[in-house]
Amino acid sequence: MVQKIDISMLEDLAPATKNAISVDDANKLVQLDSDGKIAGAYLADADALSKAEGRHLALEIADLKGAALNYGNGQADPFDSDTIGATSTNETYDASNDYYHSSTNMTLINAGLTASTAPSKGLISIQAEFVDSSTLNTDMTAEISRDGGTTWTAVTLAAGATNANFTMYSGEATISAQPSGTSMKYRVKTLNNKNIRVSGVVLRWS
Repeated sequence: MVQKIDISMLEDLAPATKNAISVDDANKLVQLDSDGKIAGAYLADADALSKAEGRHLALEIADLKGAALNYGNGQADPFDSDTIGATSTNETYDASNDYYHSSTNMTLINAGLTASTAPSKGLISIQAEFVDSSTLNTDMTAEISRDGGTTWTAVTLAAGATNANFTMYSGEATISAQPSGTSMKYRVKTLNNKNIRVSGVVLRWS
């Protein structure tokens, strides 16, 4: 009996040895390398993805716990209580739905977290719902400080997964140019009088 090989599948097979991803590899099957693993070049964004997904997972765990969750080099706060109202402006806390919002511009600043050493990078994820049509990084912005809020560095946010109308917006920033410090703070602003609900923030550093 003669076994025929479907050469169309071979034509759709991407190479196992890769230095960079090519547009020619789009929609092709991935060939495992000699160790039976996916070539590292195909996983170029895996680290960034795992960071963002890890922060999202931490927020979900904190929400189940019902309180802010401190963990290695960071904190996940699901706003199950009014944890940052004392350090923020123009915000209204909705205790029934666990989010902050405002009919005008609001600023959310956490009470501060202590790093073991002066970090060089800050990472933030914000779980928010744009009730009004809004532009990310214009109508909602994020900043990180390592010197207790004296100096701020802007973060460029990108949209991630959406669950129950709330989207996880994440980004990171290099903060090594700030004065050395270990008092970690974030500042989230809603601008242009947009109605935006913020239901949790994760701040990490390295």
